[in-house]
Amino acid sequence: MQSLKPEVVRLIEELNGFGEDTDKSLIASMYRHLGYWPTYPPLVRTMLAPLETNGQLHKSTHSIRNLARLHGRGFTQHLRPSTPPDTLQQALASCRRFVDHPISRMTGICSLIRTATDRPRAPEIAASKVSEGLRATFESSSVSSEAPEERRPDDRSLTETRPPGSPVP
Repeated sequence: MQSLKPEVVRLIEELNGFGEDTDKSLIASMYRHLGYWPTYPPLVRTMLAPLETNGQLHKSTHSIRNLARLHGRGFTQHLRPSTPPDTLQQALASCRRFVDHPISRMTGICSLIRTATDRPRAPEIAASKVSEGLRATFESSSVSSEAPEERRPDDRSLTETRPPGSPVP
């Protein structure tokens, strides 16, 4: 974040608090990556600010956090180490902090951003898509057992589409 302009850092810090309830100190890496596109963080803020103000992002974070805990409990029987290391509790606390905060928060937010910016749309259409995405998050009580959506040819990772001359995050 040292290579970003101070106003971009302030915006990233503000965005990082959206949907977060107690631990804003962990900066979601998506925001750091998006900081290299100077027009994108303000666009994201414009989309997310109303959802932050009305509490929908917090509801999304709590819903995703609860789903993660529910499904995580189901998988634990397959993931237990045979001999736990002495540092197991510290490692678990660190993992729990990331799962409960940036991962839970950003799972919903990234999905919303992707849905709203997938194709060029009028702002009112993008806003309705974001609302649909939130509604679907709240209405689902379990994760679908269907295979994940296949990657389309137009999907590219941030590292593949970094603006020319920008530093590697």
